[in-house]
Amino acid sequence: MIRIALISLLLSASGLASSAVGSWSTTGPEAAQGFDMSVSPAAPDAILLAASGAIFKSTNAGTSWTRQGLGLNYVTHVWMHPTLANTHLALSAGRLYRSTNGGVSWGTAGAGLPSASTASLVRMSVDAANPSNVLVIDINAGVFRSTNGGTNFTAVTVSGLDSGTRYEDIKHDPNNPLNVLMALCSFTTPTPTAQKSYFRSVDGGLTFAPVASSLAGCAAGGFAFSTTSTDVVASDQLRSADSGATWSFASNLNGEWLSYRNGVNALYSANAAGLRLSTDHGATFSTVGSGYIDNGVDPSSLRAIAFKPSATPEVSYLLSSAGSFFKSGAGTSVYTASNSGLIASNIRAVAVHPTNPNVVLAGWGDVGFQTAPALFRSTTSGVTWTRVNSGLALDEIRDIEIDPNTTASVATTVMYAAGWDRAPFSTVFTDFKPSIAKSIDGGLTWSHPPISAFPGIANATLQGRARNIAIDRSSQIGGTGPSQKIYFSNRGRVACPATGAGIVAQTILGPRIWKSNDAGANWVSIDTLPAGTCVVGSNQTGAFPIAKDIVIDPTAPNTIYVSSFLSLGTDPSVTATVQNGIFKSTDGGATWAHSSAGLPRIDPANAMSSVRDVLALVMDPVDPQTLYAASNTTSGGATGRVYKTTNGGANWSLASTGISGQDVRALLIDPLDRNKIYAATGGNSSNPGGVYFSSNAGLTWNSTSIALPASSATALDLGRSGPNPVLYAGTNLGLWDITQVPDLDSDGPPDAIESSAPFSGDGNEDGIGDANQANVASIVGADTAAFRGAGGNAAITLTITGIPAGSCTQMNDASSSLADEVGPEEAGLNYPFGVVRFELLNCARAFVSVRYHNQSFNPLFRYRNFGPDVIGNPNSVAWRDVINAGFTGNTWTFLVEDNTPGDNREETNRILFIGGPATDQLFRNGFE
Repeated sequence: MIRIALISLLLSASGLASSAVGSWSTTGPEAAQGFDMSVSPAAPDAILLAASGAIFKSTNAGTSWTRQGLGLNYVTHVWMHPTLANTHLALSAGRLYRSTNGGVSWGTAGAGLPSASTASLVRMSVDAANPSNVLVIDINAGVFRSTNGGTNFTAVTVSGLDSGTRYEDIKHDPNNPLNVLMALCSFTTPTPTAQKSYFRSVDGGLTFAPVASSLAGCAAGGFAFSTTSTDVVASDQLRSADSGATWSFASNLNGEWLSYRNGVNALYSANAAGLRLSTDHGATFSTVGSGYIDNGVDPSSLRAIAFKPSATPEVSYLLSSAGSFFKSGAGTSVYTASNSGLIASNIRAVAVHPTNPNVVLAGWGDVGFQTAPALFRSTTSGVTWTRVNSGLALDEIRDIEIDPNTTASVATTVMYAAGWDRAPFSTVFTDFKPSIAKSIDGGLTWSHPPISAFPGIANATLQGRARNIAIDRSSQIGGTGPSQKIYFSNRGRVACPATGAGIVAQTILGPRIWKSNDAGANWVSIDTLPAGTCVVGSNQTGAFPIAKDIVIDPTAPNTIYVSSFLSLGTDPSVTATVQNGIFKSTDGGATWAHSSAGLPRIDPANAMSSVRDVLALVMDPVDPQTLYAASNTTSGGATGRVYKTTNGGANWSLASTGISGQDVRALLIDPLDRNKIYAATGGNSSNPGGVYFSSNAGLTWNSTSIALPASSATALDLGRSGPNPVLYAGTNLGLWDITQVPDLDSDGPPDAIESSAPFSGDGNEDGIGDANQANVASIVGADTAAFRGAGGNAAITLTITGIPAGSCTQMNDASSSLADEVGPEEAGLNYPFGVVRFELLNCARAFVSVRYHNQSFNPLFRYRNFGPDVIGNPNSVAWRDVINAGFTGNTWTFLVEDNTPGDNREETNRILFIGGPATDQLFRNGFE
């Protein structure tokens, strides 16, 4: 289980220990969205993975996994030193990091590489014969070379490149370290066409010269060098018999991840169709292996293959793009999944059974044209999970809905799932299943309606990705049994005519909203939404609205709302005035009216402009005239906002005070408290996402995001039938949950923790209990055992004083963690008392006091802050000294200011501070 140190320690001290009380934690589902894998002869049982943008490591040949480098996000490439078992390199968020203690902690590396604010490193290669020689490529800035293991780099000049060239891959020849191959992708003009080019170095990367070019496409993958000959194969349909000097066409290669097994003539290809083997250097392949199946039917979409060093008989490893880590038996090609502790699944849908909180379902989303586990089920409130894919053809899940009329027994509960059957890519269109599935046994088994149930649809690909399901609870037969009226939204297919002239409406090939009157057996289109416009004959698809969330008025079931986001075409002249946002029907979906007045527009200066995307929509369970909508920029990246209507969508107004992060992906209303609303936002390392709650019907919001991943939440659900509310959030690192306990001042630590602070719960001795002050928070430090003071972990009290007086009165998410859980720091600095994290609302400038009870400092300490150098740029995050910080006794004081280096929020008057006292001492109080 991954959790922040603060809360678990605090709760133990206060007698309130619980698996997820007061802060977020995760126990699964155990699965992997794989990016890269590395093994090393120096530690034959060790494996390093980049999975779902994080680092995981096994020290027992894949039997179990732990997450390492918690401060690293968006990890794409990992490497283990061939002779130094504890030395690793990683590329994360476009920058290079190094660990010298086996991955426990990481520090920045690579002086001479592009600056943090512009770096976009995508691949590295290390000379196996001399690991001091490292080559790194930046997607835009080119090649950089190090001769001291990555400590310092110099730029390598590559001449003769087209403008717009993108650096893709680089690799040393294991037989000849002076031989290096590099792949680049160029985009020709005036019509952009991707072409792959190969360059070769014969001097270890000092110079490069072109050796092959004019190859259509820029497929993923890379190079594989034979260790028994001079043969090289490349994933873009090329092979060389002379170490890359000349190349020939090889039709059997097309975007694979390739790897030779050392010492034998065996070339393996891991791709979307599974695992293949060639014994003639890529001329021919045959499918090999069994057991690498994630969804119960189709071979997994594999991303990487590696071999256990020095293993006799052979043991090999496979990493799935969306599913599992697989390990073969010794000397066999039979693979089994081994995911214990590997929590790297991308959860985009969650549903808690309304009468049995132990039953939770989680759906995997965003897999592209790949197979994936799709659906997980827990009967232990998320502690343990099983995959439930029997009869389910969907490769990704975007929504799970439970029929509320069938929940008396879990065994007979009716559920619906929305998603997309997209893989294997070679599947004939007519064999894909519809994007909707149904279960009548609580999610254990599933079935799909036949294509014939969708009139006018020749194959499921015309439906596209189904995104949301709505159930009309009033539609039972005779007032008993399952609901009969079911709605679902999906992308559909809208296209421009191929010939003609002028701007016209597009043609709806696949409807975006469907309705069933017989519990999902048959479906009819109710898509009369705008089709969008396009320039006829331009071969360019114009803009059109894609349906997202559907909500039904329980008091008048024929009144339905649907939110939408805009599919932007390639012709900007037709994108400005397409109606989108929110639509309302009062006749069961037969007709729709645009109901988006007051929502912000893409072009604020144009009253006819399309509105911003609405990615979530919920209705007040008591007052159906009140709805909340999540408005987001169409192009992504900027801050999302929540809007509210109290007149059935006639007008909308901003109701977002306190929400931060980026796009708002999910909204949820507590079914037992209509004033309690939750919103989930996405984010990155320079502007973290989170989960926000309002206790006053959207008037103001506070964060409840302690320990959530920076990329954070895309789905929400609430378990309300147990003794305490349990909130679930889907992230790209699994499903997270938090058991909610009283925190009346909404500053982060629960009331019970603040009440146990020193001085009878008044940690700053101002005469007022900390639990009653939103600008004062008492937490417990996450200091390591070697530095604990009297009584174990010493309490920390934070006091915020706004400048001018009366501002900065609300603190959120006050907490503590170890510095390594925040971000890599330069070598030699220690944080014996951990770091604190707090967020300030409506705050431009504040004076901060951090009191470390029962601790002491000396002049060798300095206060350090972690955050972006350039506000909003995730590549620029780094540690820096807080220049105005000083201490007296056990209390540090300093100023924080909005939109200055180190502020982890892009929004004006919003400050997110992360930092703590650091020293280069090995031990406490100056003794070494």
